[in-house]
Amino acid sequence: MEQIKYSSREIKDSRTRHGRQGEEKVKAVLNSLLKEGDALINDLILKKDDGYYHQIDHVLLRSNGLFCIETKNYAGNIYGKYDDSRWVIHNPYTRNVSNILNPLRQNYCHLMAIKELINNSSYYFEGLIVFTRGELNVLAESVIKIKDLFDYISNKKIYPLYTPNDIKLIYDILKKNDLSKTISPEELAKKAKERIKDIKSSMICPRCKAPLVIKAGRRGPFYSCSRYPKCNFSMDLDEDNMHKKR
Repeated sequence: MEQIKYSSREIKDSRTRHGRQGEEKVKAVLNSLLKEGDALINDLILKKDDGYYHQIDHVLLRSNGLFCIETKNYAGNIYGKYDDSRWVIHNPYTRNVSNILNPLRQNYCHLMAIKELINNSSYYFEGLIVFTRGELNVLAESVIKIKDLFDYISNKKIYPLYTPNDIKLIYDILKKNDLSKTISPEELAKKAKERIKDIKSSMICPRCKAPLVIKAGRRGPFYSCSRYPKCNFSMDLDEDNMHKKR
């Protein structure tokens, strides 16, 4: 039988399509959670003062919590820990082993972008990673499967509750700064690659401007800020896109 070969473009398009399917599933659950006064923003793109763009899958604003949600739509067994730079995915059917950027780190950057924009310590955003497929082998409360999403958010308890005025204020700020209507995913990916190229050529940390150093990790060498642990910026040596959508 003739083996079918796929181009890198076809593989990339397939991954993007799977990612979008996962986001649509999560969006449906989040829409079912909306009550009067709540708000939901999907596909939010923000730009920080340091020039980084952040593509955020979902931001849910409710009286019982403010949530920044990253969706992942991988099949297989997912392994990872909070402080790992990458997580491992093992597909038991194909026996293929791959790895992804730690989504907790990715979402932490999103949270910092929102925090910088809102600039109000009274509003606490919680990061949440939602896997729509796969079996999780991750010890982190903020990493859940889609079947647990509704109950997780419904049962969240905080005090005091956010008021409709709080939610409207946050919503208005985020929508005012949302660039999703002015920048395409292709442009976003291009800017991310240009940014990474600049970082690698200058060897300067984009967060604190200290020199970068190359360190050896469990899954290969990586760039690290020389001021670690005061600054925890890191980037894989072979990373070609800091804003991958899966």
